[in-house]
Amino acid sequence: MSDLDAVPGKCGIPGNVLQHEGGAESFAVRGAERFGVEQVETVTAAGLATITVTPPTLTLRRGQTYQFRAAGADAYGNPVAIWPHWSATRGRLSPLDGATTTYKADKNGVATITASSGAVAGSAQVFVG
Repeated sequence: MSDLDAVPGKCGIPGNVLQHEGGAESFAVRGAERFGVEQVETVTAAGLATITVTPPTLTLRRGQTYQFRAAGADAYGNPVAIWPHWSATRGRLSPLDGATTTYKADKNGVATITASSGAVAGSAQVFVG
């Protein structure tokens, strides 16, 4: 760990302060005013850790349709752009790839709608009746 990775408000260099700006995505290190120095670093989101499908649960009647949306995030909750593949245990989806899909309920029962990207997946439950 370098001096700049230290606790917010303290750095190993006299007169410098580590301040968080913009949440987990960026931080700034400012020198004491007599130095007039500023360095801003932007941190890129880590790899995909979770996919959230919304809504997580839904009740439909047979023949009804509903649009689902998938959102990816890294382990720290930062958004990660995804283009997932969709699948359903029953009913029909269109399209099968993309950030959204439309589900059509075709049989009574419970359907699981899943969005996956690589080894990461998220799902929602649809109660049809």
